Amino acid sequence: MRLVLDEVGLAGLVTALAETLGASVTVEDRHGKVLARAPESGYHPPPDGAARRRRPVRAALDMLARQNEVVEVSADRRGRPGASAIGHPVGEAYGVWVAPVVVGGELAARLWVTNPRVAPEPVERRVIERFALVVALEVLKQQYLVDVEERLSGDLIGDLLHPGGPLHPQGVLDRAAALGHDLSRPHVVAVLALDPPGPAPRLAEVVHSATRQVARPLVGPHEDVQVLLFPDGPGLDDVLRGIIAQIEHALPERTATIAVGPVAVGLTDHGPAYRVARGAVRLRSAARPGGLVDVRDLGLAALLLEDGTPDALRRFARNLLRPVVAHDVRRGGDLLSTLRVWLAADCSASATARTLVVHPNTVAYRLASIEKLTGRSLRRSDTRLDLQLALTVRDIVRIEGR
Repeated sequence: MRLVLDEVGLAGLVTALAETLGASVTVEDRHGKVLARAPESGYHPPPDGAARRRRPVRAALDMLARQNEVVEVSADRRGRPGASAIGHPVGEAYGVWVAPVVVGGELAARLWVTNPRVAPEPVERRVIERFALVVALEVLKQQYLVDVEERLSGDLIGDLLHPGGPLHPQGVLDRAAALGHDLSRPHVVAVLALDPPGPAPRLAEVVHSATRQVARPLVGPHEDVQVLLFPDGPGLDDVLRGIIAQIEHALPERTATIAVGPVAVGLTDHGPAYRVARGAVRLRSAARPGGLVDVRDLGLAALLLEDGTPDALRRFARNLLRPVVAHDVRRGGDLLSTLRVWLAADCSASATARTLVVHPNTVAYRLASIEKLTGRSLRRSDTRLDLQLALTVRDIVRIEGR
């Protein structure tokens, strides 16, 4: 408690316990993210992910949910982790102990003690338990700060996405800077939706845990989704897939969908970019939720995602492409893939032929078949725009053969 009053923080608490026990000490949150560890040199980490999936260690960790005391995790001579009752080690143990850090009746973190000089006596195990209580105070304080930041971020995002742009632009920039974000730079606007919908406690905490290796996003609730603002840069798709995986690991009963909208260059761009991404999420959720949807480069079609309803867009795509899809299913053809490549190649038959490694006459024959099946001329710009939109909707909702 003196350490808490001295405000040494989580790092100071962990260092003090490591010095007291002559051991390595690690505090990790419920998702396995390391919050603090000590000492700097000679540090021994707790069991890794593979070891924790094995039955003995998994059983020891399961015990943390049922009892509020230190659990011993041991290893035999070959270094294979195992669990034992306190005082009854398995084989020749190097010594691993883990204590629950409980906040509000729930497991909030774990306190690991590894490789002590000697096996902790009962009085030293009581010290570990007492430190777990003090660590809980620090974790509670950090959670409070996270909750405050999430509330402030939600208010900020609500003002940023105001129709027509923020009412007080400089105030939005200043508040974002106070939270550590420079909104004067271009940002990618992403929308995260959960299925089934509804509040998810500590969702922002999970997102931040999944993005700790990159620039921290601005995350906050808006309407019935979460908005994520990332500084524009490479490698974002992998980060977003990591967020989806982390959420579905932490919330196995929910499915996560993320839509990446256009890049917002100025403050007034965030609202339209959000509505495009929000429309893509609604479209995907209405058909088959889950996964990553990228609608950054839709151009004019983005306006329809912004304002169109999911059912109307799905009917439009299904009705326009149904005869082409049915032809490919029935005859094992390549009309749909040829159409996709042709539109991406600026409607050039020769470029399409090179990409597909076929003769230009084959491309011409397939395009003529598409015109016959749809009753639409590919020479018309409105036809090409309709087909591009239909393919985009098909990709988003994953319509398979319908």
